[in-house]
Amino acid sequence: MLEVNLVKDLQHISTLKGSFKFTAPGFEVYRNHYLSRPDPEEEFEDERLRGYASRKDIHLLKLAMALSVADRDDLTISEKEIDAAIEAFRWLDEGLTQVFAGQGSSAQSMDTIRVYEQVQKASRGGGKISFADLLKRNYNFCGRDGLVAVLCTLIDSHAVKEESKNIGGQLIRYYRTTNDDFLKTTRANMPQKLKGTPDED
Repeated sequence: MLEVNLVKDLQHISTLKGSFKFTAPGFEVYRNHYLSRPDPEEEFEDERLRGYASRKDIHLLKLAMALSVADRDDLTISEKEIDAAIEAFRWLDEGLTQVFAGQGSSAQSMDTIRVYEQVQKASRGGGKISFADLLKRNYNFCGRDGLVAVLCTLIDSHAVKEESKNIGGQLIRYYRTTNDDFLKTTRANMPQKLKGTPDED
């Protein structure tokens, strides 16, 4: 029944015609948000996100329009849709660094992400992982020299810490994460305003 109703609703939405207009409160909320936003060049430290930041206001309006027609047929954008869209983009922005984490001109990028995640997994509950174990898992990707370079990158970024221990006259190197937000992989739940409530039409 949910699928049938969804298809019927989408078919009805496709028949709507005309221009969207703001309600007075909706325009005020959007205006205040627009004027208080940082410049696109300053919003994200990652330069790869600057293009997205410069188009963000247009994306926000498009999402607000989609939320509006999902709710009613009058082609208006109220403060309800603007608030929900703003909250949705805050939620989205939390995961953007992870989306682009492995992209770049360096072939080492994906190796860095993979090794960091291996060390991060091993570090849970106070654990650690040895260089030998990391090499076994990654020799076919980057080899020994590549792994050393990746670990140097992670150590210099203060994402991973190296420890050593003398066992039977042999120096064993271990690694543990020191910054679980290095890739910003944590993500809050989807905003409640986008989920709706069971009693909404």
